[in-house]
Amino acid sequence: MSRPTAKHPIALAFQDVSATTTANSSSKIGNKIKELYWRQQYSQAEYYPFEYMEEEEEKNVHVEIKVRQKQCGEQDGTGTGAVVWNAAHCLSSYMCYKHAVGSSDVEGKKIIDLGTGTGLTGIVAMNLGAEEVCFTDVGPVLELTKENVSINIENMIEKEHISKGSEGRTRTEEYWWGSGTLGVKCFDCILIADCILPKLYPMEPLVAAIDELLVDGEGGVCLVSYEHRTWFEFDPREKFAELCEEAELKLRRISEGEIRETAEDIIVWEVKRKIKET
Repeated sequence: MSRPTAKHPIALAFQDVSATTTANSSSKIGNKIKELYWRQQYSQAEYYPFEYMEEEEEKNVHVEIKVRQKQCGEQDGTGTGAVVWNAAHCLSSYMCYKHAVGSSDVEGKKIIDLGTGTGLTGIVAMNLGAEEVCFTDVGPVLELTKENVSINIENMIEKEHISKGSEGRTRTEEYWWGSGTLGVKCFDCILIADCILPKLYPMEPLVAAIDELLVDGEGGVCLVSYEHRTWFEFDPREKFAELCEEAELKLRRISEGEIRETAEDIIVWEVKRKIKET
């Protein structure tokens, strides 16, 4: 049997498959390089910058937020929350995307940031026009949170993003998940970045906190970013979904196209209350 020439349909088919495979491989490699770049660029820096574009008076304005990190947090007692984890970056990126397309989850809303750590996600929400942001965590890391919130409020006032005296829009509180100390069903939006860590924290109190704090009705939303780490006792993704189902909360996984910087091992979920039929 003679070998098909370049004009033969079979040969053309093989050429098309080869070209598509090469293009897909190049795209995957490019995405992986981009992912490694944003994940590693500031991971060891003292200050972690997060940048986005804001439209002001029909012009695109570059906005930069900076938060201080403590690389030795686990040694000095500040804890694991003293650095910006990749999932927090992805959640911040998603909030900026929603704001840019005119469907912000945070603008004009009462926000609570659970396990806030450096405060990045709550500070991004503050910059995107949140009415109020409550930053919560436990232990010494809250001092770092307060420092970062204060610095960024000063920057926002200086750049006239907010008026002087707007400090009352933020508060920092110690909060144990599900403890009931911050009120009931009083926040429009809950932010949770990289807090699903069954090796360190039980997941039940986290879901209890969502149920406790999220307002009733269709308007309330909880945004959860999760970086997958192998846990041999169970799959944390499945366990989180089961606990949400028990609490009558529904999950929607956000598509990668809605997140500027993302990664294969990071998921962003939208969590809402199930609407009960009357």
